[in-house]
Amino acid sequence: MHRGNDVKHILVRSGKSPFHVASPTEFLQQDLIGTNTGNLLFSDSAHKMLSLPDTEVTSNGIRTDPSARRAAEINERYDVFVVPLANAFRPGFHASLDRLSTLIEQLTIPVVVFGVGAQAPDDYDTEWLGPMEASVKRFAAAVLERSASIGVRGELTARYLNDLGFQDVDIIGCPSMFLYGATFPDIRAADLTADSRIAVNLSPDAIPVGDISGIARHAWERYPHLTYYAQHTDDAELLLWGDTTPESGVEDPFPRHLSHPLLRENKVRMPLDPATWIEGTARDTTSPTG
Repeated sequence: MHRGNDVKHILVRSGKSPFHVASPTEFLQQDLIGTNTGNLLFSDSAHKMLSLPDTEVTSNGIRTDPSARRAAEINERYDVFVVPLANAFRPGFHASLDRLSTLIEQLTIPVVVFGVGAQAPDDYDTEWLGPMEASVKRFAAAVLERSASIGVRGELTARYLNDLGFQDVDIIGCPSMFLYGATFPDIRAADLTADSRIAVNLSPDAIPVGDISGIARHAWERYPHLTYYAQHTDDAELLLWGDTTPESGVEDPFPRHLSHPLLRENKVRMPLDPATWIEGTARDTTSPTG
């Protein structure tokens, strides 16, 4: 453990520090968002909560190095390892969860987990997580050997861990809820008209659920001053490097090609930081144009 002064040295699993302004190329090449900018929302909140006069907070990056060398370095340099997470209990995160467990099992410092969640279908059935049950147990056991409890997103995850035999669980929600401290910002009520500015977020993962593109198109037709805030790495690559769809005539109802009207009319934004994302939506929504 790092010793020698009264400053607590905290290592946080995050794509980057909120104080590091990355270029678009760095943003993409290093995948600082773990494919989705939403990951920066809760990691930035964790950085903010932990940044005090007597702490020094360092980003560990989004990728986990589980080597013995890295574990020894963390044990030597830091006082605590903080791990903000989202829906980490899901098949798509299985390998990443195992790497985290391998690293944590080698640590001799406290480990704190913020807001981990179990992903489940609409019926909240966690049976589909059966193939990774052993990995979840391994992760929870490793954390609880180094922490008093695990902070989870909601009742579903708490119940899931309880059923696996882990009772030291606290429901804390998503860390991004505490970006502004213990209270939420005031919500501005507005009478929406055709002159109102509207911000929308769309996920291609929602396409199988229903007519997401149609809903977005309806909103755009009703509120022509709409701005689409994209979140995925694919969106950033499209905005930075473009594609050939305008020339080839490819059409897609979802805004993921330059041929889509939202992109042709410059109505798509891809924030590289939560600060600019929040600032942009505050500026671009619910106030009359002109």
